[in-house]
Amino acid sequence: MLWGGGILNKKETEMQLENQENIKLAIYVNDEKTKTIPTKGENIFDETKSNCTNDASITWDYESWSPIVKNMTSFPTKCSLFFQKITEEIGKTYTYDFTNEVQEFVVDLPGFYQIEIWGASGGDIEGNFEYLNGGNGGYAKGTIFLQKNTILYIYIGEEGKINGDRTFNGGGASAAKDNVCASGGGATDIRLVKGKWDDFNSLKSRIMIAGGGAGSERIYPSGVGGGIASTSSYSEKDIANQTYGYSFGIGQDAVFGSNASGAGGGYYGGGTSSMGTVIQNFYYSSAGGSGFVSGHNGCNAITIESDENKIIHSNQNIHFSNYKFTDTDLKSGNESIPSHDGSQIIVGNNGNGYAKIKYLGTAK
Repeated sequence: MLWGGGILNKKETEMQLENQENIKLAIYVNDEKTKTIPTKGENIFDETKSNCTNDASITWDYESWSPIVKNMTSFPTKCSLFFQKITEEIGKTYTYDFTNEVQEFVVDLPGFYQIEIWGASGGDIEGNFEYLNGGNGGYAKGTIFLQKNTILYIYIGEEGKINGDRTFNGGGASAAKDNVCASGGGATDIRLVKGKWDDFNSLKSRIMIAGGGAGSERIYPSGVGGGIASTSSYSEKDIANQTYGYSFGIGQDAVFGSNASGAGGGYYGGGTSSMGTVIQNFYYSSAGGSGFVSGHNGCNAITIESDENKIIHSNQNIHFSNYKFTDTDLKSGNESIPSHDGSQIIVGNNGNGYAKIKYLGTAK
């Protein structure tokens, strides 16, 4: 049963349900007995200590800020509720740089977390050319409630490299080794399932993605990472968006010898200009990858039935896991976003990807 809206008897520390079933409560905050349930936001419920008599069990509903009592078969049932103050934990921030492997965040305190991620930029090139810089990576942000012991898997995108091979988390390889083109940047994302970065079941579990930018290719500006969609200086058909791209989670490698740059990784990876003619692909850069945030307007989630051979879109913005962010933001690499430390506003992310998780407490 879910109980909310009872009446507290201050003398006996007793909660009477509206249907007159009695539950006697003993309430503790930091192991000190109190007569009132503590306020939402700066306290958490300690399930390891809390207990009830008569074989009943008790957990806590953080949304309604009330207990859930189960298996209550006789009355009165006495329950001891233990809470911990978490004032000093609010605002604690965890940061993640590129490591070339999956990283983990294990939730120690239940509550709301703000997550920000930055996709990697495509590689730069050298020489006397008009455009030397790869496309900047995109940015994603949102707030989500996480239960204790939830594990998030964090994949930080790798910056593209001049003459580079494929980069970690989806950036495509460059086509030449003569310093005139570069590989694409990898996406940065948050997943519910651990695996190699290109494992489909792991990619399928992504709930937040910031797209990587395309590598540089001399004559035209490089495509940036998404965002709802990426960009390309070559063709609209190369961009990645919410339902289309070169491949789910993977940016395209440029055809060796075509002088094209590698595409960016993302929700969908971008395509490369080496799909065109020899004359065309000599002059154009590739596309970045798209972004995604579960719960963000304009996003299109895939269904649980999707597999490697057939991606099915739900035409809804919430991931099939029902993990949903609020207060979301999703920006492309050509838009204004906060820097990693939040001290300034920048245009897209230049360099390796990055992630930041901040604890907000039990109330947003």
